[in-house]
Amino acid sequence: MAFHPRGSKMSVQLRFYEELNDFLPAGKRKRQFDHPFSCGQTVADTLAQLGVPERSVDLVLAGGKSVDFSHVLRDGERVSLYPVFESLNISGITAVRSTPLRKIRFAAIGLPALARYLRLMGFDTVAGKQPLGDEFAHMVKAECRVLLMRHAGLKSRREILRVWSPASSRPRAQLIEVLRRLDLLRSVRPLSRCVVCNAPGKMGSRCAGCGRSYPRSIHLRRLQRFIDLVLGSEALKP
Repeated sequence: MAFHPRGSKMSVQLRFYEELNDFLPAGKRKRQFDHPFSCGQTVADTLAQLGVPERSVDLVLAGGKSVDFSHVLRDGERVSLYPVFESLNISGITAVRSTPLRKIRFAAIGLPALARYLRLMGFDTVAGKQPLGDEFAHMVKAECRVLLMRHAGLKSRREILRVWSPASSRPRAQLIEVLRRLDLLRSVRPLSRCVVCNAPGKMGSRCAGCGRSYPRSIHLRRLQRFIDLVLGSEALKP
C-alpha cells in the first residue's frame, strides 16, 4: 500500500442502506459514492462528517469484513453501512456493539389473531383496523415498528419503511411465517405479555394494564400446548 503523509487526502467508497440514506444529501442516497478522507480517519469520524448518528448504524463492513467505529479507513476501501436488521439476527456478526440494535416491535393491521399470537410469544404488538389511518401510520414510523398486513397497497405509504405481508390467511401459519422470516426464535419469550392489551407481565396473574385475570390451570395449559406446537413446527427447524 502506498505511503500517504498524515493530512493528505484519499478516497473511500461508501454505501449506506435503507433508512440511513435519510441523513444524506439527495445525490448520495441509495448509491455508492466516493468520499475523500484524511490519513488516520476512522469510520466514526466519517459518520460525524456526514451527519449520520452512530446510534442508527448496526453493522459496518469494510472490504467485506465486519468492523467497529474505530476502524481506520484505507485508500480505495469499500465500506458498507447498515441500519438495524429486522430480518436477520446479527448478534454473532456485528463488531459495532456487543448487543445489536435489533429490537423487533410490530403493528398489525386487520390481523387481530396474529397480533394476539405475537403477544403470546412475547413480542410488543399493537393492532389497528383497516383502513390504515394517518395517526396509526405516524405511530408505526415513530416507534420503528414492522407493519404486518395482508394488502400490498399499503406499501405505498412512503413514511413506513418496514412493511411485510404474510402469505397465509391462517393466523397460526402467519405466526410461523413471521418467526421464520425475521429469525425470531431466539427472541421468543412466551407468556410474558398480555395477549389482550400488550402490557408486559408474566401471564398467570392479573394484568396490570387491563386487569384481565389469567387462571393458572386449564387456560394456561392450553396456551402452552399451542406454543409448543408452533415452536416445534417443521417449518422452523434449521
